[in-house]
Amino acid sequence: MKIKCELNGRICDLPDFLTDFFANSTILYCSTISKHKRPHIQPTIFINEPGKCSIVFLANRQSSMVKNLYQNPKTSLTIDKVHPLNPFLNKGIMIEAITHINDSKEVINEILENFQRKYTLEVVSKILGIDILQNCVKIRSLPQKIVYWEGPIFKRFKCKKHKSFIA
Repeated sequence: MKIKCELNGRICDLPDFLTDFFANSTILYCSTISKHKRPHIQPTIFINEPGKCSIVFLANRQSSMVKNLYQNPKTSLTIDKVHPLNPFLNKGIMIEAITHINDSKEVINEILENFQRKYTLEVVSKILGIDILQNCVKIRSLPQKIVYWEGPIFKRFKCKKHKSFIA
């Protein structure tokens, strides 16, 4: 399935390898900044909205990550795959994004099925807690910039339609 992204005011299809990377990855690291200008990084599980260039995750409404995102909706998300022996086989994606928080129980309940499909109910409950509807908020991240790397080589994507750089 192609994923369409709007980056720098242009709509582009993400390359297949990036779409596959999202689909086959399980953990992302969400980096935020506190009101005291201190960095905070938190690993979390995530899903992609089907066909859209947005990343969705759930977080405890009392967490530092959520408090920081209410104050500053800008975040950096990292998804990586580390090779245990050869650092030249490491791969990753860094996404600068703007987040939107929704605490509606109906919205959270709607996407909870997608989380359970990707991770199983047991995994979701262990990571997010038993009472997800009471304690969690939905965080939707819209990418502003995407950078991809393989080993020590960073890459920029070209939008095939417009022949311009995405990141």
